[in-house]
Amino acid sequence: MNHKAYDHLPEDLPAILDAHSALRLADWIGATMDASDAPARNIAGEGGNAIISIEGEARAAWPEAGARVRASWVKAMTAAGVDCAMLISMAERLAVDELATQEASGSMT
Repeated sequence: MNHKAYDHLPEDLPAILDAHSALRLADWIGATMDASDAPARNIAGEGGNAIISIEGEARAAWPEAGARVRASWVKAMTAAGVDCAMLISMAERLAVDELATQEASGSMT
């Protein structure tokens, strides 16, 4: 939703939207990916496709590459007027909270 439109919603609606959209959507997407990964990987392998795992030095390069992508995104979004620091902080906090919830419930595998 457009941030400006969201900011102009009646007082009670943002909380309702928040409660019924972002985390529920993320849960659904995660569950869908979890349920689809193994069958899709099997189909790909049975079809003769190579399955490549990135490990060692190649894998170690990913955090730096991700940091460059993140910096580029922050620069572009900041220029567009987006409060990136707030969004990143919120996303990181939600991820940490959700991980703690999953670990506490024993649902992490």
